[in-house]
Amino acid sequence: MRALASSLLLLLVILQHLPLQAQETTYRKEKMNVMGQSYSGFSVQVPYSEQRSKKYLINYLEEEGKAREKKNFIEIKETYWKTKDDPTTVYAQVNGDSTQSRLWIGYSAEADEALIGAIQSQMESLPFILHKQHLQHQIKEAEDAESYLSKELRNTQRDGERLQRDLERNAYEKERLEKELKQNAADKIALEQGIANNSEEQKKKSKALSEVQKQLEYLKEKLSRL
Repeated sequence: MRALASSLLLLLVILQHLPLQAQETTYRKEKMNVMGQSYSGFSVQVPYSEQRSKKYLINYLEEEGKAREKKNFIEIKETYWKTKDDPTTVYAQVNGDSTQSRLWIGYSAEADEALIGAIQSQMESLPFILHKQHLQHQIKEAEDAESYLSKELRNTQRDGERLQRDLERNAYEKERLEKELKQNAADKIALEQGIANNSEEQKKKSKALSEVQKQLEYLKEKLSRL
């Protein structure tokens, strides 16, 4: 729980220092190999890890069109950048490390100027789009952390209430036992006195019995002499 709270605090600090808009990044022409073929296209650098960049890009593409991740590339069908009904397929790749990545979108030799221009327009927008995805991802993480910590706080409060009830029961039981102990001590004194009195009474009655028995023996013997 402490680790999650620290992560949430760090996340909030990061969010406070993030720029409201993504930094301007220039895209460039670049050829890449897809399924053994060379494709022309454009690439742009973004300040996110390869894993995050790919996730953000696919999330965005799936919101707008049809994107399917393959082994080494992303296939984008029915390219929405041109028209909704355009059957042209273009390809995307994400390459990078743990700190930054380069996004590439390429097209076949049959691509017309309208499609190429649409791809260029997308490349100009991608840094901002991924920046938005990144913020949404961080917001989701913060919301999840908030939800978790709120639940943990409620559980901790319930534990505190239970402990308070246990403490009150313990105090009541302590008071009851102390009273019982005092009564027990008084009872012990009374019992000890009762035992002492009983012992004295036994001695008296034993002495009286002995005297009566002696008298009885004396009378029996006297009777036997008649």
